Parts: sequence; structure tokens; C-alpha cells
Amino acid sequence: RVTAKRKGFDEASETFTVFPLPTAADFTLYPFLAYIARFELKKPDLAVVKLVPPKLAQLMGRVEALPFFGKTYPPHWRS
Repeated sequence: RVTAKRKGFDEASETFTVFPLPTAADFTLYPFLAYIARFELKKPDLAVVKLVPPKLAQLMGRVEALPFFGKTYPPHWRS
């Protein structure tokens, strides 16, 4: 049984795509979801973020809540 008792993961996750801890599936899926949000940031009239299903939006939030997320976020996306 996998448990989410590592520092930083407790706050970030109820459940990721498969397990309580993030897996390669989460880290592979997240960038595609982030591109959707990025598209809307650049072109607000697209209104595509609302098309992301709630469970995937929650996954985005969980990944973004990981303690190391800020260190991996592309610097050119911050502006």
C-alpha cells in the first residue's frame, strides 16, 4: 500500500491520477493541462480552461501545490 506521508506531499494530495503520491502519469499529464491554461492567459477570448473537466482541474491544483513545483515552473511563463 502506498501512503502519502512524505513531507510536502500530505498537503498536496488527496489522490493523484493513480496513487496518493504523484506518478509519472501525473507529471506527464500536467504540462498538457498547463498549456491549456497558458493559451487562455495569452488569448482570454478562447475560454478553454472551463472545458477542462473538474477532476483534471483538481489534479492541476495538486501538482501546483507540490513543494518543488515553483522550482520546475518555466521562468518565461512567470511574466
